[in-house]
Amino acid sequence: MKTGLLVLAMALAASQANSQKLATAKIPAAVKAAFARAHPGTTATWEKEDGNFEAVYRASGTEASCVITPTGNILETETAVSPDKMPPAVMTYIRQHYKGKKIRETARIERASGEVVYEVAVGGKDILFDTNGKLIKSAKD
Repeated sequence: MKTGLLVLAMALAASQANSQKLATAKIPAAVKAAFARAHPGTTATWEKEDGNFEAVYRASGTEASCVITPTGNILETETAVSPDKMPPAVMTYIRQHYKGKKIRETARIERASGEVVYEVAVGGKDILFDTNGKLIKSAKD
């Protein structure tokens, strides 16, 4: 579990290099309100990325992030998970196609639609899988 947290923290740090950190005072009220409703009593650091706002926070001791539109719609929530919590087919795929490569991050992503996908950052790519472990997409970091 600690490995999953460490890799998400490293990935979040890497993504922060490509995003713009924002002071809480610069976050629109609708965005802050949406985050507060979804995660009451939780504090976050904020970034602006691709026109949306990303709250980076800890939930039950686990690193997480939440992407929110300027109007306050939550697009997705990403939570670090350890590799052993991924669908078995995901890790089988990674072992077969990325043998010897270090996994930087494993995460569970819940989209606004309710769809759940899993992400593995390995070999300089972010690889997405459906809940059954079927490959959806592979993209460079």
